[in-house]
Amino acid sequence: MNYKFLNYDNNLPINIQFFDKQDNEPEWHKDIEIILVARGSANLDIKNTTYNLDGENLVLINSSEVHKLYNISEDSLIISLYFDPHYFEKYYTNFDKLYFSCNTSLIIDIDSDSKEKYHNMFSLCSSIMLSTLYNNNLDKIKILKNTFSLVEHLIDNFSLECSLDKPDLSVYHQRFNRILQYINENYTNKITLSDLAQREYLSTHYVSRFFNKYMGVGFIKYLNNFRLEKSMYDLVNTNKSILDLSLDHGFSSLKSYRNTFFEKYNMSPSVYRKNYTSANNMTESNSTLPSKNIAEFIDYLQKYESNQFSNPRVEYITKEINGVSFSKKNWVNFEKIFYFDNVYDALNSNWQKYFTKSIELIKPDFIKFAGIFNESMYDYDSIRNTYNWYNLESVLDFFSNIHITPFLKLEYDVKKESIKKFFARLESFILFCINKYDLESVREWKFELSSVEKDYPNMIKFYRTILDLIAETPTLSKLNFGIDFTINSNFHKEYFIKYIQDKKINFISVYASEKDFLDTKDFVRILLMKTKKLMKIKTYFIQQAENHYLNDTSYKATKIVHNVLNDYCECDSQFNFIDSSSNLSLFKGDTGMLTYNGINKPSFNALFVLSKLNGYLVDCGSGYIITKKQNSYSILLYNHQNIPDYFNHKSENYDKLYKNAKLKTKFIDLKINLEPGKYSIKSYIFNKKNGSIYDEWIKMGKPSVSNREVLRFLKSKESIGLKFSDTSVENSLHLKEHIILGSLKLIEINKV
Repeated sequence: MNYKFLNYDNNLPINIQFFDKQDNEPEWHKDIEIILVARGSANLDIKNTTYNLDGENLVLINSSEVHKLYNISEDSLIISLYFDPHYFEKYYTNFDKLYFSCNTSLIIDIDSDSKEKYHNMFSLCSSIMLSTLYNNNLDKIKILKNTFSLVEHLIDNFSLECSLDKPDLSVYHQRFNRILQYINENYTNKITLSDLAQREYLSTHYVSRFFNKYMGVGFIKYLNNFRLEKSMYDLVNTNKSILDLSLDHGFSSLKSYRNTFFEKYNMSPSVYRKNYTSANNMTESNSTLPSKNIAEFIDYLQKYESNQFSNPRVEYITKEINGVSFSKKNWVNFEKIFYFDNVYDALNSNWQKYFTKSIELIKPDFIKFAGIFNESMYDYDSIRNTYNWYNLESVLDFFSNIHITPFLKLEYDVKKESIKKFFARLESFILFCINKYDLESVREWKFELSSVEKDYPNMIKFYRTILDLIAETPTLSKLNFGIDFTINSNFHKEYFIKYIQDKKINFISVYASEKDFLDTKDFVRILLMKTKKLMKIKTYFIQQAENHYLNDTSYKATKIVHNVLNDYCECDSQFNFIDSSSNLSLFKGDTGMLTYNGINKPSFNALFVLSKLNGYLVDCGSGYIITKKQNSYSILLYNHQNIPDYFNHKSENYDKLYKNAKLKTKFIDLKINLEPGKYSIKSYIFNKKNGSIYDEWIKMGKPSVSNREVLRFLKSKESIGLKFSDTSVENSLHLKEHIILGSLKLIEINKV
């Protein structure tokens, strides 16, 4: 018979343990234990009674009861929840004297009242277990809340009158409990065998033998290990010196603390503090999930947590990934295209300031703009038939000076001019660009031909005619020309390929409104794949967003990431650069990545994390993608869920945005095999608290944004969170991340 000592980390009175099929030795402990059998069968001995447990059984083992779990079936899923009874004595008088009778294996016919009581037990225990696994700050609060609810539920429904019904513990157990309780209350002070012997009116020799028999270790070793575990929270969560925390927890000297630490962890306290944090370490017990059953455990806990055994809200993703040896067929490099639809805006000095600031974080591959042939951008001398491109020249000079490649949208309106006249202006403009910026530079640019009228027969006529004229002009034929198509209810795929595939074009841009895309998503994806395959040219897909307040929120950020990684068939897209200045409201649901006055919106942060994905594709799945370039890895984790009836959602209901979402959390467990060595880890965190100025504005009480102090504060909140750490890897790196809805996390791992 062994005494079991459990550690409680993070100042929480809770611990969990998962069982495999191995039999356990008889044991006892001061802690109250609740065993949940989700699946399979086992035998449980409590004192002199054997209980046969099978699927969906729950049994409570009282403090100091000797028990043994054995004959565990191959397919079993069994988990135990422990809590420290001493923790609750300060809240409930004589709590340690209570005896609980809670054992579903004894129930044959269960009435509705009992059923509800046990359902609540399943629900509360499962919620505590899940929160313990997630182990972030919010979940720690949930653990305390639900643990107190569990204790209250036990006292109200399963406790027996201790004076009459609590079975007597043996004299030895009672004595031992008194000794352990004394150590727990006085471990920070000097404690000797003589102290314990005097308290129990025994000899020191007897107490020493007594300790070895029931604890399996000597008194000094037990006391030092107890003090060591109590010190772990301060070690990983405070900046106390090693000397101070060793003395605070009862050690007589720093040397004694270091020796005890090294014996257990095989490293010094300072090395441990450097390599570990409380956020990524759970208890030192067997709380590690059996990897092959981890998802099943989570599914069962979700089911029990819901109380109705339905509607799980957490998706658990576990994956082992070979980051050393993998197929190097797919190279990930998202083409970053900033877009604005009125080139005249780029003449504004504030606009240029905002753009220059933005490219410090995201260097776009192209700056795409429309309105090239608006009359405000040039002068035309009809007598001499000459053009003066003075405003366009100023804009192009600006981009040339900061080394950004133009992507020009050239719009033709059949109602205003002939194709011949349009081509003459186009040729004049391009020849001007070649003379000013040289042919080699202009060959890097892109020119998108676009018809203002979306009547497909007229579009086809325009494209075929203008492409023939370009092909017949030697200088123009050397440049990158493409066309656009807009998908709507009248679209027919034969227009898209049949009449164009024999023409020389370098790319196609496919446009669709958000509503049309949602209505025809499968068709659009097939069309994009066929276009890439049949025409073998660069294909862009642009989802044209409508103004909506959610464009200002964290929802838009995760939507962008989800769409790019899942819905665009590996086609690059474009991102509207800045909100319109025609309406000086800060939050108006416009589609830009920046507010009109240059503050980064959540969508900018989405493109920022996407821009970090560069290299060979190592692996991807639901909620994650991993790339590698040389000795660096980029891991993007995300959680997005489309909102039904998105277009009708009102801003006053923003706090209820995810109320009916079936999936609210992704718990992502990745084991990545890496080459041995030291690695630096950089983490970018985006959520409502990091990088979402709209959510900060709501937290402020929606003040007027005309107030300069408000603007300065929001400006300070535009950036996403950033954390650094270092670690040593022997064979693999284990990442456990809790990703809530509307959040992103980018992890960069670099070999040092």
